[in-house]
Amino acid sequence: MITAGGTLGILIPPSVMIIVYAAVAGQSVVKLYAAAMFPGFFLSFLYLVYIIGWAMINPKIAPPLPEAQTKVPVPEWVHKFAGAYSKNIMVGLLSALGSPGRALKLQTETGRLTYWRLLSSTTNALVPFMMIAGTLALTYWYVVIHQQATVQEVVTGVQQLGSRSLDSGSATPAEQGPPEGFYLWFGISCLVGIFLAVRYYWRMDAERFEVLKLLNSSIMPLGILTVVVLAVILFGITTATESAGVGAAGAFLLVWGTLIVGVADNLLRPLLIAGHSRVPTLAVFVGVLGGLAAFGLVGMFLGPLLISLVIVLVRFADASLASR
Repeated sequence: MITAGGTLGILIPPSVMIIVYAAVAGQSVVKLYAAAMFPGFFLSFLYLVYIIGWAMINPKIAPPLPEAQTKVPVPEWVHKFAGAYSKNIMVGLLSALGSPGRALKLQTETGRLTYWRLLSSTTNALVPFMMIAGTLALTYWYVVIHQQATVQEVVTGVQQLGSRSLDSGSATPAEQGPPEGFYLWFGISCLVGIFLAVRYYWRMDAERFEVLKLLNSSIMPLGILTVVVLAVILFGITTATESAGVGAAGAFLLVWGTLIVGVADNLLRPLLIAGHSRVPTLAVFVGVLGGLAAFGLVGMFLGPLLISLVIVLVRFADASLASR
């Protein structure tokens, strides 16, 4: 399964390997993505069929979870919110935005419920609708509007009206407009999307809302990254070489954050400056950078130690003056 996951990572966008290969081989990233995307998704489908089928044949390899682990814990304030407005969370959130008096009296795990949190919860609840509407709008714009935007011919000098040089000849596929049947299938897709959205929001209770929030926090960052990477490549905002450079820069930042920031926050701070010193994380980070610049690799440990020593001395002097 690890090997299969590595194969899917190469085939399904945003695939860094395809971008790097296109930059080295001088190929089109769009054509490579188009050639690899369908096999990647089909291979994922085959893996799903294999796993589900083998689990049905031999249930011991995938025993059912206990009932307690199949439910998402719902905060108490969500139940109170549903009781104050509506069991349907979507209806309750829209009502609370217009009449937030009862909602703002509720206590959450972090304090009093705020109007900003209501807006954030409403945005989380509207993510499925925004995905459906955004996909349909982007499809219509790309097929109907973007494809018909042609570059006008620039005429230099004076030419006689009606001359053959100005005749455009046969219309290009972009000038002919959308293919036959596009509006019919687009309308059917809109109706299906509306039906799915209405059905989903009609059944949105507190548990479904919490599951949606978990999905948004775990999947949406990767989804947004995928959409951005595909958009900058497909619309020609950047080339394959520039995309590979951005990917390399991201890998460098990831390593830098893991080695420097991770070591400073997770290793140096607990080991060297734990206890009563209470040195802020920002000071530790500055100490690591300053120590590396001044003393080299040893400064990664020496810098935070000096910073903590200075902060402790300043606090001791401040406490001595206050006691007088």
